[in-house]
Amino acid sequence: MVELVICEGDSGLQLEPSQDSTFLYRIGSCVVSGREVIEINDPARLNAIAIEIRDEYSQWIYSINKLFLRNKIVSGNLSLFFLTDLSCKRLEFFRTYDTICNLILIREKMESIVVDKITVSGVAPGFLRACRSIYPDVGTVCLETKENKKFSNLRRVVSDFRYLYIVAGVGLFNFLSGKGKDYDKYGNGRIYYSVFPQMFGNDGRELKYADLVRSGENYLVSIVTDGMHQIVPMRHYFGIRSKATGNGLNVIDDHFKITDIAHGIYWILRTLFFFFMTRKETFDFRGIDITTFIRGELRFSLSRVSRLMVVVRAFSRYFERSKIKEIVYYPVEYPFGRMISYAVRIASANVTRIGYQMGPVSWGRIEEFLAKGEASVNPPFIEKAPIPDRLLVECDRSKKIFEYAGYRNVSVMGKIYRYWYLDGVQPTSGNNRYLIAPGLHDGELLLSELQRYIENNLDKEFIVKPHPRGDSSYLERFSKLSNVKISTEPISELLGKVAVVFVTYSSVGVEAEYLGLDVRVVNVPGRINTTPLLQ
Repeated sequence: MVELVICEGDSGLQLEPSQDSTFLYRIGSCVVSGREVIEINDPARLNAIAIEIRDEYSQWIYSINKLFLRNKIVSGNLSLFFLTDLSCKRLEFFRTYDTICNLILIREKMESIVVDKITVSGVAPGFLRACRSIYPDVGTVCLETKENKKFSNLRRVVSDFRYLYIVAGVGLFNFLSGKGKDYDKYGNGRIYYSVFPQMFGNDGRELKYADLVRSGENYLVSIVTDGMHQIVPMRHYFGIRSKATGNGLNVIDDHFKITDIAHGIYWILRTLFFFFMTRKETFDFRGIDITTFIRGELRFSLSRVSRLMVVVRAFSRYFERSKIKEIVYYPVEYPFGRMISYAVRIASANVTRIGYQMGPVSWGRIEEFLAKGEASVNPPFIEKAPIPDRLLVECDRSKKIFEYAGYRNVSVMGKIYRYWYLDGVQPTSGNNRYLIAPGLHDGELLLSELQRYIENNLDKEFIVKPHPRGDSSYLERFSKLSNVKISTEPISELLGKVAVVFVTYSSVGVEAEYLGLDVRVVNVPGRINTTPLLQ
């Protein structure tokens, strides 16, 4: 007999002793014991598959817009599909594309082998369903599944109404204080959009734009945003706003009205009904049933959409009356950036929208890629996604990627402005200090994969710098490793103290290479790695 074992997670899996041939595919750092196994993981091939099917998958995702149009999930001349995380193909956030590529790889590796039994452990229910769709005649034993609670209906509805409560508080403050009525003070030049305080350093400098912003130019900032990019409790809002305005920043939140929550409630209820009415829809890509994953993406996306339909009203009010001629903004490839592209164009045809590359891009990063014929700079946006009039990118490689991906008027900047913090950094070599720099969503995976290496190199000091916007709760389980130090120091200081840098897809890897450091890319089993360092 031939058994295929698929194990996800970072804990151990004890198998019953057997003389049968056992093939193992790992997703994460799980260790399988109890019998000899033949591991079929192939990170290079996994990453290659991700690039090979990227355009096909982008086209397939784009086709889901028809479901939105059929159910009239449209506002004015915009299909709300284009404001969904589903439409934007959030590889670092959702597991759908990983699953597809993993199962294609498994199917390739096992093509000439007759599988008699499949054992899975630690996977999501959606993975189990997808796996059974490609092996419908093979008995599958599931030892353990892991639910993703962030996609639950109750959690999303509660979170959405909590967000509306904050918007209502801001709107009431604006009404009582008369905020949002003076539009002439914003000048008539170029303005840069950002999130405050998240994207500003202690010195008041915006972390991505840096000295691209010239004298006489200013910022337009969000504080509340959509309640996902930055979470600001009501009790902290006024202090943050006071600091922003004290620094001379224009605050988009000043243009919220208390009546905006009615719009939000409408879209919460409307999208909930849409989600319920489409519950019997199935989604199949290349013979792989990914319905459970797509439904999870859709549920989270609709939560985002209902919030963006509130935020868009504040942006529209601002740009309908302001005299701004140009806005520079990021991230254009994500829902919030698409909302800005839409809101500015609808409010004023005279404002030039300039997108800005916010981090490294690669041929494997599917978020950047639009389907053929999907993008448009002008309305209607019923069958077209809103994109900027122009796009500023960091290098010729980025230019090629974005042009291929469907963006227009792409130009290369004279310098990479987000590297400003590296000025004056003098890297060292020959020391025993190693930096581990996780991405936004993979800190636990990276440390789990490196744990054995860390334990076997007690003469080296491993400095972990968690992503500043990531969930760092996982660090507790690694705190007992004697040669691991958790650091809150700025990356610029750390890069000047270490000889080696470990990353997956984090931009820190690109920046460390820029400085000439020894960068080691870690491929977590079963996870697509989108770093340009591999390409």
